[in-house]
Amino acid sequence: MTIHPRRLGFSSPLSRTERGTGGEAITPLALRRPASAHHQPQPRLGLTEVDWIGKDAATVYSYGAELLEHCGGRRVTTNREQLFLKTLADLEATAANPEWYGLIKASGLLRLLLLEGDALVHQVNRDYGLKLEFRFHALPKLGQENVLAAWTRLSKSANPNDQREPQTGNLDDFLTAGCLGLRGRNLTVGDVIRANAHLKGGVHVGRLRQKDVGEAGVLVMDQMLNVGGAEASLAVLRDIIQVTLEGLKPLAELVRQGWAANPRT
Repeated sequence: MTIHPRRLGFSSPLSRTERGTGGEAITPLALRRPASAHHQPQPRLGLTEVDWIGKDAATVYSYGAELLEHCGGRRVTTNREQLFLKTLADLEATAANPEWYGLIKASGLLRLLLLEGDALVHQVNRDYGLKLEFRFHALPKLGQENVLAAWTRLSKSANPNDQREPQTGNLDDFLTAGCLGLRGRNLTVGDVIRANAHLKGGVHVGRLRQKDVGEAGVLVMDQMLNVGGAEASLAVLRDIIQVTLEGLKPLAELVRQGWAANPRT
């Protein structure tokens, strides 16, 4: 049985060659190229299955955008950008109501956004090239040898007596910033995200591996230290979310401008 796209209320520009009023074959509108485009270099990838082996989704999206530009089309907000904005919206909702379950699940969003091999924020920022900056407090890297347990607020405190000046750094600086301390070892922002995402249910409830020393330290701190009625790592997650939202605000604004001009449902 052949299903004709127009009978379903939409057209598929790749489905078939359409016919003009005189019966002549015409190229579907979405694939027509302006005359000037015939002399432009062809997109670098083809459309055979072999061309996509080993390619990630971001590369395929990039090809689609390149092909659209070659055909004289206009760029639209990508699925990656929509995912980025929706993820930030979920983090904002958690920041407004930082309860136990929401914070643990937010660690999975933070992992997706900041920690994955090709983190979502990097995929989105490729088209914008912004220099991302994060402002945060961190435990000193030296002088912690005799400290049994330590905690610091990463984000700016509402306490008027808190006169500490935050430091500014890129994403790697933020992820490696010490936020908890255990027996002289600094536990980092990345350790806290991974421990909650991998071991406490943010993504799954897993087991520690031999190399997961930082994550193990986070779990120990959760048993030792309670901050404002919450486990130590959950208190830190609240701050991580706030610092992340502030640091990604410029990129989010650029993406929203593009989305408003070319909305997708």
